[in-house]
Amino acid sequence: MIENGGNDMALQFILGSARSGKTDFIYDQMIKDSMEHEDEEFFFIVPDQSTLNAQKQLVTRHPRHGTFNIDVVGFFRLTYRVFEELSYIPKDLLEDEGKSMVIRKIMEQHKEELKVFASSMKKQGFIDELKSFFAEVYQYDVSMEDLKKITDGMKEEGLRSKMEDILLVMENFEDYIKERYLISEQLLDVLAQKVQRSEKLKNATFYLDGFTGFTPIQYRLIELLLIYSGKVTVSVTADSREKLNVNEGIQQLFFMSKEMVSKLYRICDVIHVDVLNPIILDNEKNPRFVSDEIAFLEKNIFRNNNQSYNKKCEDIKIITAQTPKEELNYCISEILRLTRYEGYRYRDIAIVSADMASYGILAGNICRQNRIPCFVDNKKPVTDNPFVEYIRSALEIIEKSFTYDSMFRYLRSGMSGISREDVDLLDNYCLAVGIRGSKQWHGTWVKKGRGRSAYPLDYLNELREKIMKPLEILEKALKDKDSLVKDYARGLYEFIKASDCYKKINEYADMEDTGAEYEQLYKKVIDFLDKIVELLGTEKIAIAEFNRIVDSGFAEIKVGLIPPSSDCVLIGDIERTRLDDVKVMFFVGVNDGLIPKSNDKAGILSETDRDVLENADVTLSPGARQKAFVQRFYLYMILTKASDRLYITYSSKGDDGKGRLPSYLIRNIRKLYPLIGIYPASQFTSQMSYIKIPKAEIVYSDENYIKVLGENIAASLFGGEITGSVSSFETFASCQFAYFLRYGLGLEEREKYTFEVADFGTVLHSVLERISSHLKHEKKPIASLSDEERRKLVSETLGNISADYADTILKDSGRNEFLIRRMEDLADRTLWAVGKQLEKGVFAPDVFEMPFIIDEHEIRSGENTGRMVIKGKIDRIDICEDDDNVYVRIVDYKSGKSDFDLLKAYYGIKMQLVVYMRAAMQIEKKRHPDKNIIPAGLLYYNIDNPIVELDSTASDLPDDGTSVEKMIFEALAMKGVVNCDGNIIKNMDSSDVKKSDVIPVSYKKDGTIDSRSHILNTDQFISLDNYIAKKTSDVGKKIYSGADKINPYKDGNYSSCSYCPYNEVCGFSQNLGNIKFRQIQKFDDAQLWENIKEGVDEDGSKLD
Repeated sequence: MIENGGNDMALQFILGSARSGKTDFIYDQMIKDSMEHEDEEFFFIVPDQSTLNAQKQLVTRHPRHGTFNIDVVGFFRLTYRVFEELSYIPKDLLEDEGKSMVIRKIMEQHKEELKVFASSMKKQGFIDELKSFFAEVYQYDVSMEDLKKITDGMKEEGLRSKMEDILLVMENFEDYIKERYLISEQLLDVLAQKVQRSEKLKNATFYLDGFTGFTPIQYRLIELLLIYSGKVTVSVTADSREKLNVNEGIQQLFFMSKEMVSKLYRICDVIHVDVLNPIILDNEKNPRFVSDEIAFLEKNIFRNNNQSYNKKCEDIKIITAQTPKEELNYCISEILRLTRYEGYRYRDIAIVSADMASYGILAGNICRQNRIPCFVDNKKPVTDNPFVEYIRSALEIIEKSFTYDSMFRYLRSGMSGISREDVDLLDNYCLAVGIRGSKQWHGTWVKKGRGRSAYPLDYLNELREKIMKPLEILEKALKDKDSLVKDYARGLYEFIKASDCYKKINEYADMEDTGAEYEQLYKKVIDFLDKIVELLGTEKIAIAEFNRIVDSGFAEIKVGLIPPSSDCVLIGDIERTRLDDVKVMFFVGVNDGLIPKSNDKAGILSETDRDVLENADVTLSPGARQKAFVQRFYLYMILTKASDRLYITYSSKGDDGKGRLPSYLIRNIRKLYPLIGIYPASQFTSQMSYIKIPKAEIVYSDENYIKVLGENIAASLFGGEITGSVSSFETFASCQFAYFLRYGLGLEEREKYTFEVADFGTVLHSVLERISSHLKHEKKPIASLSDEERRKLVSETLGNISADYADTILKDSGRNEFLIRRMEDLADRTLWAVGKQLEKGVFAPDVFEMPFIIDEHEIRSGENTGRMVIKGKIDRIDICEDDDNVYVRIVDYKSGKSDFDLLKAYYGIKMQLVVYMRAAMQIEKKRHPDKNIIPAGLLYYNIDNPIVELDSTASDLPDDGTSVEKMIFEALAMKGVVNCDGNIIKNMDSSDVKKSDVIPVSYKKDGTIDSRSHILNTDQFISLDNYIAKKTSDVGKKIYSGADKINPYKDGNYSSCSYCPYNEVCGFSQNLGNIKFRQIQKFDDAQLWENIKEGVDEDGSKLD
């Protein structure tokens, strides 16, 4: 038995439920005793994250407004107080980033011996998981010998191999740090060895508050304090009605508290220390709860007493919302109401969540947007900091040899010294001319691009040189084949110095509320580089491995933040954040999967592995099942923090738009309060109307997206004349918002140094137009060309166009050179087919690539008057004549699969050929003023070089290849619609066949036109033209009225969003809000033609 030296040793518990006043009692008692015994030492031990707030509270409450002989400490700070007293200089403390480096180094050195972990060591997060397990082992005072003994007796081979790997790494880790470093988990062990020598601790009085339990090493330290010091007082959160000596198992709410009391009782029994009668703070009538409803909640939540509150609830509210954003919108609007109209201060209010990643940052953004001072108590990763991002991206540049992504990650970090406008200019230029790779960034830029405007090459090269100056320092250090880790680290330091990062960090610190973060971070980064040199300096590793070490080290750096204001809303985590004197609390995100929190991280050991160790008397931190019960205690603590009001909110969808369920907690609350209502956040729309929505977080609803620009703004955007191509107005009919972005705001896709599908079609059109115009000028029919002449003409023309277009792009890769050959084949096949099609009829090309302007729409919208001008270019106009008439046929070349769609023309989505016909008829009327102009056909020629399959069983096929050509020719027949007049059809294809291989017409046995033919009569052509004229005019009026709804259509599997370049701008999704696709309504032919003739659109509105 250990003698206690005659000191008046004693342990006393202060027992009370949540908000029963335990902490207040300790403050009052501690201050009173310390003033009566000024020559004695008093220690107030609280969790490390609570020390700052506890000191503040103590100074505020103390009559002399100081701490004097009271020392507020956490266990680690207590350790250094004793070290300082004893003039003991401990070994350097190895921080988390240092531990990661040592573990990584050991695993690399012993990878041949590892049975399980050799393949896992490079996986992201694995080193952290192993380090966490080591921390558990040290915190729970599990010896290496115990683990070895248990491992030797294991029968399950998989777990045994895993434990052998763990022991191998742990043993080498301990050997490495033995004479060099201490780790934080060992500090209390060292303190335990020094307690007996400390005069400061002798006869001192200790108060421990805010703990739900202790680790084995902390229990050992408390035991020593009881032996060598004076009285120890511990606060315990438990209902005063509970029997502390009866523990009913982990499922009981106060299991952890009872477990803590039980262990401390056992310690006192062993060392013969008295346990005084506990001070019980009765909660029958708790004056700290202003609200009777919350007081009832404290007494009954998670108890099996079948109590219920049978009055109407005023102070506890349950709110349901569509999304987390709507939850927070409601909360912020309520905070504004409470502070403006009910006299609450911001410091009286807290927002808490189990999911700070989803709710914390967003809540902070909305608060700041509405000028509500707030403090987000979240472990913010320093990897989001511009300084750290600058370093990481620079290292990635060298590793990946100046890729586009790494360069612009670096330039957009905010620390490069290049303005945002210049970064955008560089970005556009590099995309346009294909700047990528080390060679191009080191060399002078000379490419001018092929885009809309010339680039300022001299200025761009000045920027390039400025960017490269610090990067070349880093590159030199990292690319040297003889470099060691210390050379890498030195090169990185020189890069930081050359970039003037310290000055830039101070500028950030002056601009932001969290400026202290930057000041701390610079020192921590430099210290980290020193630690790399110290631990790994003489190692020789690859750049990629060095970058992984740096990334993992940065992930471990923690920066402490202090609230910028004493009067601010606290936003925090339900387990980590310390809440004191909160009057109003908003508990957000109370959804299944968050409450209780799902355990996604398995860790190094599975739950089954942990059970095996537990059965062998190895106690580690709680497993998944235990944590689920433990979380109920934290829920009890958080639900009872507010004295006046409690708001509980949940959403029906997550940020990803997926549905989610409310937590079981909602069901428990409703059982306790049968008369409580669940209110939809949308019910408070008027209250929420005066809060500001963060612009980057707009969620789709009828209220949030811009409905109408307004006539005056539209007029200022589009001027007195709306000019555009038919396809631009088809865009409006497809989705008004897409038109507004493209033609109102002028948002264009950036020029890229690639050869896209659109470029493919553009070049092919140019080849066909030049050759056709050349042959027309030479008065030479296409069909008269021999195969050799045609192929030569195509090759020469394509060569000229490629050079004009951007020869460097087309020759830049094997893929693009293949495309040139592919275009040659397609152009050759197209000319062959077009020649044969023209040979079969009397229609002949009149003009190619014919530009036109239709200026016939005067637009009126409110007070605004303007004109609508349609511009375009028709690929080919074919005509044939008789004495009185000119018959006009439109042929449009397409590189895809196009066909005429009457329904989409009616909707305005596919009007192009109809408008082209109107323009062509006007052109031909000017050329033939004395003749009638008759529409003959609206046709697409789909550019292709089809592969056909022969029927090998047919015996009557010639073997000269003509059958293959015949099948190819049939596959290339034009699509669309033609005039049903028999003479017109015969003038297009005079062949005596059942089905034309030129136009979409087939015949019955009696020679009449089959119903499957795509035909219209002349009156229908005219009715359709009149309708489309009204439709385009209506489009113009809507544009002038400011219409810009997000109203995409859907037809089967295709929608107007399918290839829209503005998806990321509008963010349209049917999963968010009430916006849905417009469905293309089908009409029977009779109804459709009736609507066209009457000028009635798809909405049933009469077009003017």
